[in-house]
Amino acid sequence: MGEIKLKPCPFCGGEAFIHEICEDFLDVGWKMRGFAGSCKKCHATTEYNQDRNIAIRAWNKRAGEDGVEE
Repeated sequence: MGEIKLKPCPFCGGEAFIHEICEDFLDVGWKMRGFAGSCKKCHATTEYNQDRNIAIRAWNKRAGEDGVEE
């Protein structure tokens, strides 16, 4: 199964990407990882999620659509 393609930004039509964070929680060696859909042009973004595929589906979700295209 191939990777899900990101739709253009719903606000400005800009190119989207998945932003990944990996931070040391409280500087004690606990790694926190998250993913969010984001626009390169207007910087619109989704909430961060620990699952990359959920972040992609959240970015691709549009009002009035029943399903998410892959």
